[in-house]
Amino acid sequence: MTCNTFAIFRIGHRQPAVLVRTRARRRVLRRMSPIFVVALALFACKRKHAAPITEVWDEPAKEEQSEAAETLTPPWRAPTRGLLENGLILHWLHEPGSQGVHIRLMLPITMGDEQPRAAARAAVVWAIAAELERRLERFAVTVEVDQRPGRSEIGVHGRIADLGRITDTFGQVLGDERPSFAKRGGDIVRRHVRAPTSDDVAYAWTIEHLLGQRAELEHLEPAAVVTLSRSELDLAWRSMLEPRHAVLVVHTGRSSHDGREVMRRLAAMWPSRTDAAASDNVMVRLRSPTSPPSAGGHLVGEHATALFAVERDLGRAVVVLGRLVPAHNPQARAIARLSQRLLQERMDARLSMAGNVAVLTIRIQLGSNPDRSLEHGLEKLRDAAADRLQMQHLFQAAHVWLGARVVQASLDGEDWTALWSEAIDLASHDTEIVHALARDAQHMLAITPEALAAWHKAWLDPRHGRPGWTWVVAGASKSTLRELSKRTPIRTVRSSEKR
Repeated sequence: MTCNTFAIFRIGHRQPAVLVRTRARRRVLRRMSPIFVVALALFACKRKHAAPITEVWDEPAKEEQSEAAETLTPPWRAPTRGLLENGLILHWLHEPGSQGVHIRLMLPITMGDEQPRAAARAAVVWAIAAELERRLERFAVTVEVDQRPGRSEIGVHGRIADLGRITDTFGQVLGDERPSFAKRGGDIVRRHVRAPTSDDVAYAWTIEHLLGQRAELEHLEPAAVVTLSRSELDLAWRSMLEPRHAVLVVHTGRSSHDGREVMRRLAAMWPSRTDAAASDNVMVRLRSPTSPPSAGGHLVGEHATALFAVERDLGRAVVVLGRLVPAHNPQARAIARLSQRLLQERMDARLSMAGNVAVLTIRIQLGSNPDRSLEHGLEKLRDAAADRLQMQHLFQAAHVWLGARVVQASLDGEDWTALWSEAIDLASHDTEIVHALARDAQHMLAITPEALAAWHKAWLDPRHGRPGWTWVVAGASKSTLRELSKRTPIRTVRSSEKR
């Protein structure tokens, strides 16, 4: 992987943005003339317009990369980075020869003082995805929605020939002041929102306890969307769709120079609704501060932490264990990711980055003998914490994990924007994003059995490791809860306890 020129072009300073990502299918024309301000803005104008900034070109420090890391990361160069006139941060990933276009809009969940309800925020994301799908249906465009800790993402994928049409449609939809389609609650519910399962609720509550952040899309229920008022939707629309809060990533075969006009049109159609200063730092925009680590304890022992039980009939019972693990530097992130990969050989384990910490969750399905099912899961966790694996096993697991990441991007139509989103989570600051996946690969391949064994002992052992575990059971009957209460205290919560 080579590092190319890092272009920073700023086209003014006037808009906000949001981050969302949805799954659906299928991918306009207004042009803004550049505004050149020679004198200071007049105080008579309520809104200030920043003077245009000339293009600034920086050459990032080149970094030597191992052959293994090169084959396990995308062949991308440093992106062209822009701050558009509406305040939207742009990362343009140029892949010469690519015939596709992939656009990902990232919207933070935390945005200013106005905090609409979770259902309203999620409904806005789904409404945007549905409207983009409807308008671009005949152009074979695919729309996706994804949720990461602290942000939502909307991805649109189509042909390079439709780049202008796709970005113009983005501008039209996002720039609508009072979108009529946002209140089509029944249609949104019918097409995108399903009743949550035991898994959905257990994961949502676990993440909520650990991060102090509501798991938006996982917590969304059909009834909550249908009953939303117009004022609630308007509040969510205004607060979320602020370009000065958002980040846009474009991956295509066209150069950033060829794409400047379509980006200027997008900025003109989607103006900022605030005069507040816009940070030009991606990490500041997308990483909402996390609460202090959970005050959870151990899962086993005399003072085991209470098991949260969601009071609701959701079908088969499932328990999700969760804890925060360190992710403050590349080495910490790499060892957490390798540990999750190895743990996945035994259990249903997941890992999500959330700033300087990562959320590790483990799912245990409860069978006809709930206590035995839970004990069997805890035994697997204890075994994993006590294992000392051979170097060859670690090396193979790392290669399989890293290689699968690149293969998945290829299967998804060479969409680099999803990997770029992952790279943002793995970076400590903006200049590290382009190298984050390569560094992740290098550090993962360098982990020793001794280092991994020490990490497992500290963070996986349910009895003797570091405290900080929390666990949630959802879908459990009263008889199941009575049986589990013999093992650990049960704290019952209602699914609607926190809005």
